[in-house]
Amino acid sequence: MWKRLASRNLKALAGEFPAILLLGARQVGKTTLARTTFPRIPYCDLERPDLRALFSSDPRFQIQNRAGPGLILDEAQTVPEVFPALRGLIDENRRANGRYIILGSAQPNLVRGVSESLAGRVGVWELDPLTAGEIAHGPEAHVWTDAWLRAVFLMRSTATSAPGGNRSSAPTSNATCPRWVWPPIPCSCGAC
Repeated sequence: MWKRLASRNLKALAGEFPAILLLGARQVGKTTLARTTFPRIPYCDLERPDLRALFSSDPRFQIQNRAGPGLILDEAQTVPEVFPALRGLIDENRRANGRYIILGSAQPNLVRGVSESLAGRVGVWELDPLTAGEIAHGPEAHVWTDAWLRAVFLMRSTATSAPGGNRSSAPTSNATCPRWVWPPIPCSCGAC
């Protein structure tokens, strides 16, 4: 796992605001960062249909029922009803900071929900892809110039499988490799 520099910034925001909004593009590590930075806070993925239905029907009850020391709400833009509920819960105890971690992409629904309901109650952090320093000191360390000049993009295998088990979106000659790298460089997975 990559150690993210943004972790200390999130902790600082948690000390200043009752809620934190962590924005970023898909697959930049928002969920992993939130869960590793705040390991004691329960996590809810609102893209799950069952949770989405529960939070849509009674968001205040679901938040209160699931919150331990706080609650991480992933893909919060899928349930806009959570924002007014969060506002009410935050206003009941404005001095308790770092209780709610809201994750999502910078979609208009999420930004609108936060700006209308949580203004002044939320610290916002936009997560970028890995920095050169993170790449240089990560578990699969690379000199940042090598990564940049050779266009090395490491991706965990999340591609959907086509019939027959071949990953249709990974441009590699070996579909059993747990990652793909382009341009091809030797891999230590044992499957290549």
